[in-house]
Amino acid sequence: MRTRLENPSVRLSALILMAMATTLMACSDEPDESWAKEKYASREAMVDGVEEALTREFETFSPVAFMKLPTEGRDALQEAQQKRSEAFDVSAVEILKKEGDIIGWDLMYSFPEIEKPEIPYGFEDASSHKPSFKSGTVRTKRRDVTVSEDRMLAWGLYQVPGEETKQQLGFSVPNYVKGFEVAFDIKKGDAVLKISLFVVPRSDAE
Repeated sequence: MRTRLENPSVRLSALILMAMATTLMACSDEPDESWAKEKYASREAMVDGVEEALTREFETFSPVAFMKLPTEGRDALQEAQQKRSEAFDVSAVEILKKEGDIIGWDLMYSFPEIEKPEIPYGFEDASSHKPSFKSGTVRTKRRDVTVSEDRMLAWGLYQVPGEETKQQLGFSVPNYVKGFEVAFDIKKGDAVLKISLFVVPRSDAE
């Protein structure tokens, strides 16, 4: 006569409950403000380098709002600006992908003082790399925590692209890792490039 644990369906249910409990325990180890500030400090030089490189590229792009383009020769000016936008797109992705701890980003630009309401403009490639994050993660604009005069900080659990799941007790479960988000702006004339970097310090021993 089989005991309850010898019953295959009971064993399966027990394994599922164990996997769920383990997953919940793992997810409870969420980062906090102290952790985020410490990790940001260890990656501040990296963020500085990315900002400097993107600033150079954005100055070269130098976008102009449509309403400020002269009527005469506007089509040619728009075509030239589109080519500069495409060049910036390629350069920005190269800059951001060089840093292994940056797992994703938001990158858009706008003319907040010229266009009302503000219209966000994106890039074909550089604007499509935002990572997935755990439900409930609060973004930078809602945290209102700053780490310098012009940088905002947030933190949460994120999924590294290509590593979204892991095996746990024979089951595939979501693979969330601790990370932080740092947001800042780069200005050129009337244009403002809005950037959020999502950083997972994977090389650190947790």
